[in-house]
Parts: sequence; C-alpha cells; structure tokens
Amino acid sequence: MIVREMREGDCYAMIRSGTIARLACARDGQPYLVPIQYAYTLNRLFSFSLPGRKIEIMRQNPKVCLEIEEFSDWQHWRCVLVEGVYHELVSDQDRQQAWQELQGRVDWWEPGALKPGPQQLTDERSHLFYEIVINSLSGRQSSPA
Repeated sequence: MIVREMREGDCYAMIRSGTIARLACARDGQPYLVPIQYAYTLNRLFSFSLPGRKIEIMRQNPKVCLEIEEFSDWQHWRCVLVEGVYHELVSDQDRQQAWQELQGRVDWWEPGALKPGPQQLTDERSHLFYEIVINSLSGRQSSPA
C-alpha cells in the first residue's frame, strides 16, 4: 500500500461531498470527540446541535479539529483533517442560512428539521446552529502498491 498527500483541491472536493465528520474539541487539556452532520459552503462547515458538552467546550475554547474520511478497505481510504474555529450563529439571518444549507442534505439529523427560531411548544430556541471556519486542512489517501 502507498500513502500519499492529497492536493488541496481534492481535500475540498472530499469535504463538499461528505456529510459526516468527527469533531474534536478540548477543555483543560482533555480532548472530546463526537460525530457531527455538516454542510460545506465557502470555507465554512455548518452544523446543528442541542445544548450540551461539545457546545460548552467550544464556547470556552473555539479551536477545533475535524476529521472526514472515506474507507473502502485497508488499501483504499482517504482522510482529510480540518483545523478551524467555532462560531455560534446567533442572528436569525445566519441561522436561516445554516438551516438552508443543512436542508440540502438527505440524511441530516431529524431534529435539525426544526426551523430556526422559537418553537411552537416554547418561546425559546432549544437548538442552535454553528459554523466552523476553516483555517487549514490536509489530507492523505492510500492506494495498492
């Protein structure tokens, strides 16, 4: 098997075609890793979450890393690492844009179908939208020898 670096354009193409990433964040030297659904546009990855541990961590330390991979078998895989910064989307316009981008995905998390803004059962937002702005990326891929 041969492992080689991916070109930047190939990394972005893989990000555009993907929908699931592993998001790594850290607080007090302790890493935390979770899968997320995302949509990519203009050097940003949009995502959705209910309040919880990852949001608390990213609010304290907005530097994150994401891993996006494709794996066929041990000799055929690709992996892109993204370093970026978390930004919570608070304006209705930004939240609406994220919602629209995510709606273009077939499998995105079902509660994400909730439109941004107050929900019918409450006057509060029970969910939030955020973006990861890409600072750098790199990728590797394998092929048979």
